[in-house]
Amino acid sequence: MKTTKKTPVKKAPAKKPLAQKTVSKKPLAKKDSPKKAEVKKATAKKSVIIKEKVKKTEPKKQEIVVKEEKKQAIPKPPKKTLTKKKEYKVAGPPAIPLATKISSSGKRLFTMEYVIKSSPVILYDFVTATSNMAQWFADEVDRSRDDIYTFTWDGNVQVARVLDEIEHELVRYQWVDGPADEYFEFKVTHTEITGDTVLIITDFCDPKDMKDAQFLWDSQIKNMIQQLGA
Repeated sequence: MKTTKKTPVKKAPAKKPLAQKTVSKKPLAKKDSPKKAEVKKATAKKSVIIKEKVKKTEPKKQEIVVKEEKKQAIPKPPKKTLTKKKEYKVAGPPAIPLATKISSSGKRLFTMEYVIKSSPVILYDFVTATSNMAQWFADEVDRSRDDIYTFTWDGNVQVARVLDEIEHELVRYQWVDGPADEYFEFKVTHTEITGDTVLIITDFCDPKDMKDAQFLWDSQIKNMIQQLGA
């Protein structure tokens, strides 16, 4: 058998591996997705709106704080303490009827006594001077040269004359249209023990109207004491 010679296969020279070029990769800017960009814009808008709202509301807060500070700065008014009203003192039993004295019209004579903290001179002026009597006895008081007094109450006019007068001690009046044996009198005196000034009032009234007469004089003397400041 013939042997066939194998032709030798030439081996190609091995290629040297190429040196890998080191390329420095630049960091690529991350691109936000469109959804994230929209969210960022929305949050940015919200932050701007919130900042604007804060700026707008800040002065209001300051005003509120200022108002609150002012309210706190205002001191509370002190509590009112109740003070007892000044009351006149009655030296003796009020409205003492004198049974022995009854006028022609059937009215009974009675007296009332009041202790008043005032000098006798000033007190006497309050039962004789027209300007002083207009402060407590009547709305208007006029006096003529012949000792005629004109008293006015709510438009009603009554005229009285002076029957007797002792300076700084006593004055007695009589109504012009009344009975000749009736009168009303103011007497200024003082107590011997304490030296207090006492005003004694003498008047006539119907026995049924004794309480009303007492109430009327009480209210008038109370007005006098208030004007005196006693």
